[in-house]
Amino acid sequence: LLRREFAVVLLDVQMPDMDGYEVAEHARQNPSTRDVPIIFLTANDSQANVLRGYGSGAVDFLSKPLNAPILRSKVRIFLDLFDNRRQIARAYRELQATQAQLVQSAKLASLGELVAGLAHEINNPLAFALSHLATAERALDLTEAECGGAFTDPAREHWQRARNRLREMGLGLERIRELVLKLRTFSRLDEGELKRVSVKESVESVLTIMNHRIKDGVRVETRFGEPDVIDCYPALLNQAVMNLVANAIDALDGEGTVSITTGIGPG
Repeated sequence: LLRREFAVVLLDVQMPDMDGYEVAEHARQNPSTRDVPIIFLTANDSQANVLRGYGSGAVDFLSKPLNAPILRSKVRIFLDLFDNRRQIARAYRELQATQAQLVQSAKLASLGELVAGLAHEINNPLAFALSHLATAERALDLTEAECGGAFTDPAREHWQRARNRLREMGLGLERIRELVLKLRTFSRLDEGELKRVSVKESVESVLTIMNHRIKDGVRVETRFGEPDVIDCYPALLNQAVMNLVANAIDALDGEGTVSITTGIGPG
């Protein structure tokens, strides 16, 4: 009884060493067996024995000689109840799994909305800065043309310093624009429809979002193969990549390399 799972127990009352009442009492004291229904079988159906049987946890009490159709009918009821309980338990586990998935999807969707809003807020001043950067560079070019290259040495030094600073500002702004594009790619991955998705774009957007999690001494290597574009649910792909990268980073003790390879290799 402790080793296996039973739908119902047919238990004889009169047995050597340990009678049926003692077996039932032991079963009721064990959390794993206390809910197993017990039907007592006995040739002594006196009121005292019947009351003792029910008192020890029996659900039914059948007298010998047994009526086979009645016994089969009662057993069938408990078999059906057992199957129903298993179906309910399986449905409950599935419900819990679905609920957990919905919670994770909701979190991912909220993150996607947050990232989309952030990318939008950054994009407007970024476009303004890039536009005026180009205006400033053109103004410097016009200044040089107007002077005919006849700059004094101090003036040329200041002019060149300004050109260098504008170029550095341009590199920084281009880096921000690249990050914004990756953020916008990530924010689209919360859509719950089957779509054609670039695995490379998905991985790069996740790495952008998780850049703050990459510890000192940890290097991330990427190798992108073919096919790159696949049919999938973007949110689930994004979630899987994020979980894998996070687990890999957390598993590293000190320095190490996280290697990400996509596509189908030879063979």
